[in-house]
Amino acid sequence: MSANLIWSGKVDAKSAEGINTGLSLKRGEIITILADGWAKNGSETFALTAPQGRIPREGEPLTIRNPSLLARIGSEIYPVGNHKYRWSIPAEGILTLIYADGKDQYKDNSGEFSVEVYREADITATTAPFEDLTNFERDNWNSWQAGPAGHDLYLVDASARAVEFITKPNKNHAGEILKKTLTGLTAGHEYTWTLKAARIIGKYEAPKISLRADGKDISAPLELKQANEWVTLSGKFKATGSQAELAVVSHVTASMGNDFRIKELKIKG
Repeated sequence: MSANLIWSGKVDAKSAEGINTGLSLKRGEIITILADGWAKNGSETFALTAPQGRIPREGEPLTIRNPSLLARIGSEIYPVGNHKYRWSIPAEGILTLIYADGKDQYKDNSGEFSVEVYREADITATTAPFEDLTNFERDNWNSWQAGPAGHDLYLVDASARAVEFITKPNKNHAGEILKKTLTGLTAGHEYTWTLKAARIIGKYEAPKISLRADGKDISAPLELKQANEWVTLSGKFKATGSQAELAVVSHVTASMGNDFRIKELKIKG
């Protein structure tokens, strides 16, 4: 099987709502689900289940029973069992994995299943290359906007069109200064984000900035040391769904110095 692992985790037998994988699947996309492990759908010793269903009691014939592992996409439920090989997704939606049991009967359950979800590699390979470029030409912010610490932003011409951060007294300049909800992503795919920035004025405290995706830091803070020197900051993140929350973070509170420009933000994958 030529495929890429896009999610792995545990499906708890006590979870009536199931486990939201965060995978946003498209109709016709091909995935494979593999599962193993043991769980119990009750406190009795005979209530043992595998992903493919309940284990027969002593003396019972070994027959195929209703699977204990299910998948929900949108509002529809589909049987999985211990595998779903090269499954063509029937509808668009988020994949949720569920331990099958009756309504209000999860309290005395125990155990969990280990599950892996793979996407066909050839499907991923045919996906068109992704690029989101913001260079502020024609005053186009491309959905970027000021974050909670992004005070007094405005566009300037500085060898290229750029957004400028001039710090002002009595304001907190540490935190998210520029943010965007990036859309059109493929769950499980890795993206590279680069940013070009330059310090201006060059006096007092030097700026330090980093990149953040979905609340996680994806780069170390970069100190902008030399005035008017464009430097590149980069980081990588893996999409958990069709969109990601991106933010440029300032690590300096000072309003003396701490001034800089950003002329390009590019996300590729």
